[in-house]
This record gives sequence, C-alpha cells and structure tokens, in this order.
Amino acid sequence: MRRFKLLPLLIISIFLILSTAVFAKDIPAKFFVNNVRKNIVPSAFLRNNSAYVPLSAAASTVGAKVKVESKTGNFIVTLGNKKSTIKKSFVLIIKGKGFVNVKTFANAVDYTYKVDKEKKSVYIEKPKKADNTPPPPPPPPIRPPAASG
Repeated sequence: MRRFKLLPLLIISIFLILSTAVFAKDIPAKFFVNNVRKNIVPSAFLRNNSAYVPLSAAASTVGAKVKVESKTGNFIVTLGNKKSTIKKSFVLIIKGKGFVNVKTFANAVDYTYKVDKEKKSVYIEKPKKADNTPPPPPPPPIRPPAASG
C-alpha cells in the first residue's frame, strides 16, 4: 500500500522538474553591433539556448528597413541593394513585436553573430571586406659598392 502512495508523488516530482526545463524563462540580453552596445526596445533575450532580437529595432541599428509582404506575411529586410526574406514562421510575435533568432537576422543583413550566454550578450558584426589588392613588388636588390682599386 505504501508503494502506491509514493508513485503519485514521484510522478508529480518528475513532471515539475521537466516542466521547468521546457518552459524556461526569457533572459534579457545586451545587444552589440560592431562591439558597440545598442539600447534597443524591446531588448534582445535568451531562450532555450537561442538568442532573439526584435526585428525592427535590430534592423534600424544596422541601417536596414523591414516591411511585411501583404500576400504572404513574410518579412522583407532591405540593406542597401540587398533584400532578404524572413518567413513569418521564423518570427515570434510577443506583445505585438516581432522577434527573430539572431542567426536568421545576421544572415539576412550579411553580418556575423556571436552569443555569450555567460555575459548575457548578443553580438553582430559587419564582416571586414577582403582586401584583394596585390602586395607591393619587392624592393630592388641592393648592390654592394664597386671596389676601388
């Protein structure tokens, strides 16, 4: 009889442990562009080993524009001459604001990204352009002075 009293307690304990892992709380994160902290509202956050940034606010920090396609509901991110589509299924809507995984955002604007969970920080950076200029030619050889004599 005692065994049957412990079984429900064990089941409830396991459920509580698993539910806290699945429904982890969002952790606010600092957002950096090219190593400069940007105070964006709403803020970036960490959730279940992923980082999310508010799409419109993050886009404005890099000079990009965001529009919603009326037919599909997808988001079009334009930076300079480049247009990228972020499918609406990749965007979390929280309190009327769209959030996107930082990897998806960085790919849309051709930036690199890094997430530092210990510092609770999200970094995106514009990659440096490759320098394709050829190296300068080597200097001419130095000739020893002619011997006099």
